[in-house]
Amino acid sequence: MRRLARSLRGAGRRLRGGMDARGVPGPVVIVLGVMVFAALAGGIVAAGAFASGAGNGAAGKTQLYAINQNVPISFGSVAVESAERSQGLTAEQLSGVTHGIQNNVGPDQVQVEVIAVLSNTTDAAITYGPDQFELVTDTDKQAVQVNSSSFTSTVLAPHSRVEGTLTFITSIEAKKLLLRYTDLVIGQPVVIDLGKPEIIVTQ
Repeated sequence: MRRLARSLRGAGRRLRGGMDARGVPGPVVIVLGVMVFAALAGGIVAAGAFASGAGNGAAGKTQLYAINQNVPISFGSVAVESAERSQGLTAEQLSGVTHGIQNNVGPDQVQVEVIAVLSNTTDAAITYGPDQFELVTDTDKQAVQVNSSSFTSTVLAPHSRVEGTLTFITSIEAKKLLLRYTDLVIGQPVVIDLGKPEIIVTQ
């Protein structure tokens, strides 16, 4: 980026008050150069924000797990059985009544539905909650919180497992979807790559 900045400054000095080889006024070239520089800088900032949100940090050492992989956590494992994107329930399907409807999805959004499984392999009961799950995307500046969940209990009995559905709402432009689960015992998140499922059109 420093090299790019020096090149732009050099171009400005050469073209200030004059014309370039193609007859374009110097100030126009300078403005275009600044616009390109700003676009590149914006892309770098966005990429950095996604890396931080995913838990990669500066070192980029956070391991990404896959769907249908049992991810070890303090009391057992967490896994994602499936993930899909859909339009959810549109305003038309809801007869225009959208206020207070959790599953209403805007035209520029998608609903991400994740089926997750928590397994407790210990001899103690474990307290858990759907708010331990977050969706991290390359379009949202902050992690996306759970919009709705089918998890009905907050205690997982010893040597048992529970399956539940987690629903998130995010931008239709999101190209990367990661599910982050924060283990309350060790305070460290695990990250599961959801890929980019095809959008299911709600009939």
